[in-house]
Amino acid sequence: MTMLQAMVTKEVAGILLIQVSFALAEFSLQRSSSIRIGKFDTHIKDTVLAGYVISKSQAPSRMDCAFDCLSDQRCGSYNYEEGDKVLHVCELNSECKESKPSNLTGKAGYSYYGTGRNVPSGCLSSPCMNNGTCEDSCMEGTGYKCVCIDGRMGDKCQNWTSTAQDYEVLFSNESTTDYIESEINEVLQQFTLCFWMKRIPSGWTTFFSHMTPEGERNLRLRCSKEMDKCHLTLIKGSRSLDMVPVNDNLWHHICVSWENVEGRWDVLVDGALRAHGSAWRQTLSLSPGKVVVGQSQETYGGGFILKESFTGKIGSFNIWSTKMANNEIREKAKLCSQELGNVIDWRMFRHGIHGNPELLSPQSCVSHVAASEYIFHFPARNVSSYVETATLPTLKKFTLSFWMKQGYNGLLTTGIISYATAQMAKSLTLTLGSIGAIHLRIMDSR
Repeated sequence: MTMLQAMVTKEVAGILLIQVSFALAEFSLQRSSSIRIGKFDTHIKDTVLAGYVISKSQAPSRMDCAFDCLSDQRCGSYNYEEGDKVLHVCELNSECKESKPSNLTGKAGYSYYGTGRNVPSGCLSSPCMNNGTCEDSCMEGTGYKCVCIDGRMGDKCQNWTSTAQDYEVLFSNESTTDYIESEINEVLQQFTLCFWMKRIPSGWTTFFSHMTPEGERNLRLRCSKEMDKCHLTLIKGSRSLDMVPVNDNLWHHICVSWENVEGRWDVLVDGALRAHGSAWRQTLSLSPGKVVVGQSQETYGGGFILKESFTGKIGSFNIWSTKMANNEIREKAKLCSQELGNVIDWRMFRHGIHGNPELLSPQSCVSHVAASEYIFHFPARNVSSYVETATLPTLKKFTLSFWMKQGYNGLLTTGIISYATAQMAKSLTLTLGSIGAIHLRIMDSR
């Protein structure tokens, strides 16, 4: 329920004083009140304030127009159509002549009315946050208002909008000036970095690079034109990765994770493990520094190389302070969600746009990874790489089906599948012989 009371004093020497009192009650349980008093003692004949009209209506009198201004918390002055009429044009302005003197414009038959108060330049204190632009304003007595960038809101641009993370960035051409950046402001003993990308094929391309202020390259991922070869750099070390080509004009989900206790690291594409290892950069930490998306930093925040720049779309680039389990990452690959990292979240890149990358909103990302649409890649023969499933129930019959692409052409037998019970280690084995023959053994104790 809202109650509005107005007390009109009298008009003396052309000055109209109106007091408006608002009383708000919610379910008759909580009450609050506020009073707004306006003294419109500035009157300029045949003049209006142009460019800041927020409301236009018909008013029976100037008193009614002034009342409308005081009733609107956004109003700082008004333009009024004079003359002997039943109804007069009433324009409410969000600014006043003290803040926007250059916007006073001549207009016969109209008058400008304002409070005439001296507006301080609130912008001198740089009150606007997060790349907001400060403008002098006569509203609310602050002397300023903040014009926020897309994705920000609040009187000082201190808050995110609800859709701030719903965007993607398009890098149309190779360039040394187009990139987005953010910063890691804490030391990391482990992390997970994930992003979505849709690539325009070019040469070797850098997805992201991280460098410390001292010029140490701590993290970088760059890949060949075909995306079948990649290089991952981590704290002065590097690994060459054999990948599966993804130059298919589809969105792909890429994640890199690492921890420094056992030195375990993983690279997943579309939820499938493409490369992994252990004992890499143990006991070391990822230091604070600048993260640049779309360029390879050869110097801190710069030194970019044209042929290393990324072309295509990037979205939902996030970094978390923990090494996520691979099954959790697989779930993320099934849906282009708008989750946010706790070290760097995708919204933060809105404050670090350089050159001419294009921000597109809403994002167009679509995952093509279904619940079972992924593969396992075993790049080398070893006894530590395998995938296991939960314990199976007792079976009297079964059908087993899978796709396989062999990468080993040596003379040794290749183990494909094995199933063991507590009573029998070789309850089921499927192997590939040296000449291509498939061997199946069921309940074989040999």
